[in-house]
Amino acid sequence: MPITPYTGPFGRPELQHLLRRSLFGCTVADRAHFEGMGLDEVVDELEAQQAAAEAAADAADAKLREQRREERKEKWDERVENLRKKFSRGEK
Repeated sequence: MPITPYTGPFGRPELQHLLRRSLFGCTVADRAHFEGMGLDEVVDELEAQQAAAEAAADAADAKLREQRREERKEKWDERVENLRKKFSRGEK
């Protein structure tokens, strides 16, 4: 079933409702930023903000994974070195 595009009025009450629902709250600054924009402009801006937030989260996640990989590698290298030292001295 296709979604019917909204064609009703888009004034301050509709803007506030959209922002409350899409931003999980609506601050005065949010309203001021979007005030005067049409529905399509507001939706495009919200989608762009979401895409930017997802890209930032993906970048942070990739950085964290790389840091954890490096930490595991360092621990592994340390264990290998300790074993080499232990066996080169003939310890049990």
